[in-house]
Amino acid sequence: MKNTKLLILLPLLFFAAVVVQAQQKQKFSIVSFEESPLDMSASEAPGARNDGTGALYAIIKVTSTNPDDDLRAYNFDFDYLKHVVEVKEGELWVYVQRNAKHVSVTRSGFQPLRNYDLHTTIQPGKVYRMQLSPEAKKVQRQFLLFEITPANSEAIITFKNVNESGNEKPFANGVIDSNGRAAMSLELGQYSYRIISRNYHPTEGLVTLSTPNGKHVEKVALRANFANVTLNSAPDVDIYLNEEKLGTGSWNGILSPGIYSVECRKEAHKSSYETMVVKEGENIVVQLPTPTPITGTLSIISSPLGAKITIDGKPSGETPDFIDNLLIGKHSVRISLPGYRTETLMVEIRDGETVEHNVTLVLQKTNETPLSVEPAGSREQDSHESVDLGLPSGIKWATCNVGATAPEEYGGYYAWGEISTKNSYTTGNSVTNGKEVGDICGNAQYDVARAKWGSS
Repeated sequence: MKNTKLLILLPLLFFAAVVVQAQQKQKFSIVSFEESPLDMSASEAPGARNDGTGALYAIIKVTSTNPDDDLRAYNFDFDYLKHVVEVKEGELWVYVQRNAKHVSVTRSGFQPLRNYDLHTTIQPGKVYRMQLSPEAKKVQRQFLLFEITPANSEAIITFKNVNESGNEKPFANGVIDSNGRAAMSLELGQYSYRIISRNYHPTEGLVTLSTPNGKHVEKVALRANFANVTLNSAPDVDIYLNEEKLGTGSWNGILSPGIYSVECRKEAHKSSYETMVVKEGENIVVQLPTPTPITGTLSIISSPLGAKITIDGKPSGETPDFIDNLLIGKHSVRISLPGYRTETLMVEIRDGETVEHNVTLVLQKTNETPLSVEPAGSREQDSHESVDLGLPSGIKWATCNVGATAPEEYGGYYAWGEISTKNSYTTGNSVTNGKEVGDICGNAQYDVARAKWGSS
């Protein structure tokens, strides 16, 4: 008895499924059908056609209320009567034999229209007009939400309906929020997607949307194709990767898998090199070798001996002496001895060579002590450096202003022909108006450089 009930129930379920499927199909209708008495297309050339019985075909000119409707998708059936369909611009011409009274119209995906009553009898050589009206397609949609990790991957999502032709399109117009999420409403169906990011492997997948007004969350974890790399060196060393400067002292960032050449550069040093193999997913910390100094030696003798040697502002012994391990390049060397004028030299050290200098110091004359209104101890003699510019006169130029200790400092402010600074500068408080260059230059009473630095 139980088996009998089951056999009866199954056909009912099948019938119910067929009914539901039919209800989901779209509909169309014939909204108008009428004769067009002034249209001679069916009885005159070039449109007239013979139906093979000696009579002319009638023509039913078919249009649609939807200008985008595909009229070629419709099929017509006039029972036992012959008919021929021709596609014209914007309409169909259905040639049909006389005496037709009903028509059946079908279209794939739509409910069929059976035995529609034309309310007339089709006459040969006549023209009729029929207008169809398809029901708007009911589109069912669902939200597709992507959640991508890591969120800061700057990923790009493209997608495509697997049943449609054409290229992939950007998902959600390419907008992914700071949490790595993007959402879009799509018609129900199956979609393929592709996710690409500069530092991650491409990811592809399929997703099926089948729940009307629902939401599908697609979680995607991207697989990194990079390594986190930290490069460390001395604070004043420039770090280069494949000839591109990354930073000074240290650098941290991500690198794609591969083999890299790392160079450490420093002025007056031989570069050091390191070959680095990077594998994806690793955290790499590399302590880079320090560049090797390129040095030479300075040999310096003075007459008299025992003078203090200062190189680039640092005390470096007394004459005579060899100063080893000086970096190549130019150095400022001062030789000073109480009672003698200080001499300043600009020497250039070369790789592996010994540069020799023999300096004869000149006694300081007692009458070179300048007259000055400044307090005792303010004299800056021997506190400056000078550079030989190769002028024919042999005159050297100071490396900084009077009163300054570095080239970028302003130094003191002095009125014309005065050797002391003051709180205000006006024509009324100038004591040397009328003095010419010849009166001032070299005169310790008026020349501030001569007064403070002595010599000539």
